[in-house]
Amino acid sequence: MFFSDKSIQLRRGRSDVFRINAANVQRYCFSASGDEFLYFDESESKIYLVDMEDAYAQRKGSQRPGPKLLAPAVQYEVLGMAYYEGRIWLGG
Repeated sequence: MFFSDKSIQLRRGRSDVFRINAANVQRYCFSASGDEFLYFDESESKIYLVDMEDAYAQRKGSQRPGPKLLAPAVQYEVLGMAYYEGRIWLGG
């Protein structure tokens, strides 16, 4: 995983890259199995989920699916997060 000012790059191997355009990401986590990646976009106050299997799926003639909105409006500062068995815990 690599960060820049405007994006996150999730890599699998040398050539398979999934890029997420997000301006301000400080908090993120993976599910226990590593199949899901979650991140908190501070500029939008939203939490998104990326299904890693879908992110790297090869689809002819179409784009890979993007992040799914998981929590539309977090009303407090997120200091930490964890995800286990389909539930997300936020520390604020």
